[in-house]
Amino acid sequence: MKIGVFAGTITGIVGFRLDMMKAFIARGHEVVAVSGFEKPHLRDVLDAGGIRFIGIDIDRKSVNPLKEFSLIRELKSILNAEKFDAVIAFTPKMATYTAIAAKFSGIKKRVAVFTGLGFAFTSEKFFEKLAKLPFRFIYGLGMHCATDVLFQNPDDMHIAESLGMSNAAKDKLMNGSGVNLEKFPYSDAPRGEISFVFVGRLTKHKGVREFIYAAKKIKARHPNVRFVMIGSVDNNPASIGKDEFEKIKSGGEIECTGFVSDVAKYVSQCSVAVLPSYREGCPRSMLEAMSIGRALILADSVGTRVPINLTDEGRRQQSQGEPVMIGENGFLVRPRDGDALAEAMERFIENPELVSAMGKRSREIAEEKFDVDKVNAFLLSIIE
Repeated sequence: MKIGVFAGTITGIVGFRLDMMKAFIARGHEVVAVSGFEKPHLRDVLDAGGIRFIGIDIDRKSVNPLKEFSLIRELKSILNAEKFDAVIAFTPKMATYTAIAAKFSGIKKRVAVFTGLGFAFTSEKFFEKLAKLPFRFIYGLGMHCATDVLFQNPDDMHIAESLGMSNAAKDKLMNGSGVNLEKFPYSDAPRGEISFVFVGRLTKHKGVREFIYAAKKIKARHPNVRFVMIGSVDNNPASIGKDEFEKIKSGGEIECTGFVSDVAKYVSQCSVAVLPSYREGCPRSMLEAMSIGRALILADSVGTRVPINLTDEGRRQQSQGEPVMIGENGFLVRPRDGDALAEAMERFIENPELVSAMGKRSREIAEEKFDVDKVNAFLLSIIE
């Protein structure tokens, strides 16, 4: 079988889909990767894995109808030339456009993986709800053109079905993109003073401001507790600015690493991984932290909450709207609530034994649910 794997960037193809493509090849399938070509040197990684690559002209942030139509035409041209037996596409934009183009190209198996629907589908703000309408139409068209639609969290699947964008007959849940348990081996949390690490883009939607607020609040009471912030500023208007970043860095309360290539090394040196994001598909960075054996603090928001297994008490707390909810492998906290985040941090400080116990449970859950080999086997079962 000849399988086309589509994504927005070659960074995403290599960073998130390489294990999957290797699994397809191990089953005897031919694999061709198609994506943007923003980092040409990554093509060497694909060549080494026996994966042919086709670069496309894609602007991930574009909403220009002419550009978008041109991209669909480019995809259709590639599909007509390659004559794939099956295609699988990731991220909402590529999943949508690839499914549409593949339908018109007569490809029988068209798998669309929606790694998240975006804030327009959960926000109650008028203009953001208004912005949902064109996405509802175009995503719905893509979902109807796909033979299989995969979601990384149940909330997105429910939203798509309730709005008539997709239907239960073709919808399936997957456990994120999975995590390579060998690449992110378990290690005991460091001994001594507890430390918290934030991993993500430094934008308000990732909950970075809540993390900064909670860190300062905890530092005032527990000056020896460490806080590490992994991530860099970007051109996103929601990102903290370079001046603010430098001010936080020089303040000494939070260790700011900026962008790092080896995130796992920093996570393994900390006690608890934190992501108070307002919305995710399924946070890959937290799956990696789980594999390493770290307890988590996550926001109780769409997608972000997926890696935490709530206890019975935690589910009661969730149903009662309490700000902190206990899980088997960490805590969920009310979104956009820095005080709730600080309270969860305080619980680890007051009960340091939770770091080890919840961290070990994180690793067990990673093995049970998020092992990349199991996720890839699931994808293969759909494609084959």
